[in-house]
Amino acid sequence: MIALIAATPLETDQLRAALDAGGELPGGFAQFHGRIGRHSVSLVLSGVGKTNAAAATALLLARSLPRLVISFGCGGAFPGRGLDVGDLALSTEEIQGDEGAETSRGFLDMGDLGFALVQGAAGQLYNRLPASACWRERAQAALALTAARRRCRWQAGPFVTVSTCSGSEARSSALAERWQGLCETMEGAAVAQICAAFGVPFVGIRGISNLTGERDLSAWDLPRAVDAAQQAVRELLLTLPTEEPSP
Repeated sequence: MIALIAATPLETDQLRAALDAGGELPGGFAQFHGRIGRHSVSLVLSGVGKTNAAAATALLLARSLPRLVISFGCGGAFPGRGLDVGDLALSTEEIQGDEGAETSRGFLDMGDLGFALVQGAAGQLYNRLPASACWRERAQAALALTAARRRCRWQAGPFVTVSTCSGSEARSSALAERWQGLCETMEGAAVAQICAAFGVPFVGIRGISNLTGERDLSAWDLPRAVDAAQQAVRELLLTLPTEEPSP
């Protein structure tokens, strides 16, 4: 089984149309089941934000461990990183962008504070949570095909997850410089953190709905972003082989 996790109904409407309603996880997280291509799929609507995303992911993984978890939806690209509205992004890692401490000397991340977010066989993980390298190679091909079909761009890089989105140039610039991030989300690193704790491979895919910085909703295009992300996820599912990728 491959698990799909997204925050909102808008970000999942196309994929849900190919699946059957599967009830709810404890806590009221809606779940859908079915097949896309040759793969059994379970899609969960987590709701917005880190807490919802982490809870929904943990509840899902506690019931059954999928081959892969794909976190997807819309995201805001950091200016100057080569992406614009309607483009696609693939995570090389997910970063807990505001977990730490703001001090008069600057930001201290969880490594500076000495508190690991995940401790396990893979060692200690702090703000940076890995995306699966072998599964990412498959996802790169799917994004390239989707981008060519849509005549848009795609890029791989670090995704920065925050509780407070960038609504000013100063906030956007600080996060981009701190983490060298490609785009900003509100859930991805929380999903990746739980996947790391359970030892389940993770991939993150986002359609770009806006550029971070001054909050100008007239420049956003959510429908275009969620359409791109869902097409990329569908392409990935249709082209994934049934055997596990080589590590």
